[in-house]
Amino acid sequence: MRMIRLNQPVTELEQLQGPDFDQNGIRDDLEPIIDSRYESDETLKRAATQVLRGMRDSLGSTGSVESAFNAMIEVHKAYDCLESVIGTEQSEEEAFFLRDLIMDSRERIEAWLELSQKIAGQSIPIGVANPCN
Repeated sequence: MRMIRLNQPVTELEQLQGPDFDQNGIRDDLEPIIDSRYESDETLKRAATQVLRGMRDSLGSTGSVESAFNAMIEVHKAYDCLESVIGTEQSEEEAFFLRDLIMDSRERIEAWLELSQKIAGQSIPIGVANPCN
């Protein structure tokens, strides 16, 4: 077990989103899983990374309807990217896999539900041109 001593306490948001010491937008504990699962397909790895980044960012976007809406647009854009890379049927399976990776605690699930409540009744655009970042 490796211990890290922090000079400052970790904020609630940082705990919710999880550590990202290399600042690439993906929780550090998920990177080895992504590297292993997508090692033979860099394009698919970038699409999966975009999904995880969007979902991680969205966990901190529950403050207002506007921030929740914008976060959900990015998540759906990432899903569109994943679909454009591997097709509809396989992208649904991968999206569930990625969702399950990041929504691995009660607090994260509750934040996701709060985000969903914030945007209830809103129309999220899907099928955007050039969805991959």
